[in-house]
Amino acid sequence: VITMVNRGPYTSFSLLFSLIILLGGGSADPNPDIPISKVIVLMMENQSFDHLLGYLEGVGKLNEGTYYNLNWLNEKIYVQNGLDLESGWNPDRPHDARSVITQMWGEYTEDPGYYPTGDYFVKQVFPEQGDQDKDAQEFYMQMYDPLTSAPSLSFLAQNFVTCDRWFASVPGSTGPNRLFFHAASSGGYAGTNWNKASFPSPITLLSIFEILDKGNITNSTHKPNNNNNNNNNNNNGNDNNNNPNDIDVIEFHPAWKIYEQDTRLDQYSLNLAKDLAWVKEHGERVKSFDEFLADVGTEKQLPYSFIVPHLCPESQHPGCSNDPPATITWGDNFIAQVYNAVRESAAWNDTLLVVTYDEHGGYWDSVMPYGIKVPTPEINGGTAWVPSDNIPFDFKQLGVRVPTVLISPWLNHKIDSTVYEHSSLSKSLINLFDVKIGPHQGYLTSRDFNANDFIQAQSWLSSPRNDVGTLPYSPLPPPSFSTFQNQQKHTTCDFN
Repeated sequence: VITMVNRGPYTSFSLLFSLIILLGGGSADPNPDIPISKVIVLMMENQSFDHLLGYLEGVGKLNEGTYYNLNWLNEKIYVQNGLDLESGWNPDRPHDARSVITQMWGEYTEDPGYYPTGDYFVKQVFPEQGDQDKDAQEFYMQMYDPLTSAPSLSFLAQNFVTCDRWFASVPGSTGPNRLFFHAASSGGYAGTNWNKASFPSPITLLSIFEILDKGNITNSTHKPNNNNNNNNNNNNGNDNNNNPNDIDVIEFHPAWKIYEQDTRLDQYSLNLAKDLAWVKEHGERVKSFDEFLADVGTEKQLPYSFIVPHLCPESQHPGCSNDPPATITWGDNFIAQVYNAVRESAAWNDTLLVVTYDEHGGYWDSVMPYGIKVPTPEINGGTAWVPSDNIPFDFKQLGVRVPTVLISPWLNHKIDSTVYEHSSLSKSLINLFDVKIGPHQGYLTSRDFNANDFIQAQSWLSSPRNDVGTLPYSPLPPPSFSTFQNQQKHTTCDFN
């Protein structure tokens, strides 16, 4: 790939990038002290840590205590194990920013000045003016039995590294949290839009995809711009590298691919990354999931792969149609499919697989980001762009905890209680591939600059394990029509 950069007026990042080029460029070579050279991320949907893993032995801690929320009648609604697979799928719980902030802090405020307690989930989901149905409230506070409901995720959590302090970047919904994962910023957006079709095109935020590509430089040469008359007339053959109309010719190897399970329905697509300006410019690297299965372990697998599941039902987003019968088993099998593809390939010994979730989906969790404040990130890529439904928020507080598992043969089972958030992804990739060329001291924003690095934090083994094999698949109810048709039914659903 060759990019020509005009040496006239720059944006701040273009200027910084050009200075880095002149000083020798970046590098996409991984850290030699860490035995991985590739990272694959699978981001699922809308589950809190405790909702899936809270009762998992050796991982969650709900078996160790008694937990409850008070309802508006001051009755204790206790947390229980054993949520039924099919009935637990519905309804889709409130998880817009106003609802989530109320669940965590007790009231909506755009700048919470104190730390959240998480005591208000039941009161928010079942408002004071609404029906105080205690059975419904107890049903809401039921958690899945992880071994029967999510056996693949549970197996991975018990055999590799489980991060039990990984929080959503925003106390809100899918859209802003997925943007933080890619850009360490949502451009000031905290609203409820989540699908690709709802956002401006292109999304101008600087992203990890652009950083990885521009840091993966193989050659840079300085040439006169022969198409510019002023350059031809005024340079007089004196190539002193100072003409502002000259160009840098930059060559780099592509560093990422995005794989999506369904490429046909933008109005239901979770792939917000596809409309980031840099990704849009290099759209040939947005591939189908079938191509991931073909690429993994071959020379076509690039340093960073991001996988986007179907919204329904593989993403595990609650509230999907029950025709075909939808349970979290669909998503758990998808996790197993991704893991098995890596495990059976030549990529196994040099790849880190990360399974995480975008946000909590309105479900209760026992661990709040208490005592943690984060900086409001810069808006890289120009002025703030905000769809009309934006919700005011100062971005100094994290959201609810989500399940995250780090999978590699170079890692033993461990509970990693370091505080992470979605901006930890860009922090970790920038460090791993030594591409500190971003505008905020080498990173995308102050948010990822201040985030913890989940790769460098691990205790990497001196030799890879070979004691963990592939995973079986759980039986599924037979679908009565295709997933494509299933997604088409959701034209009136208010997912976020």
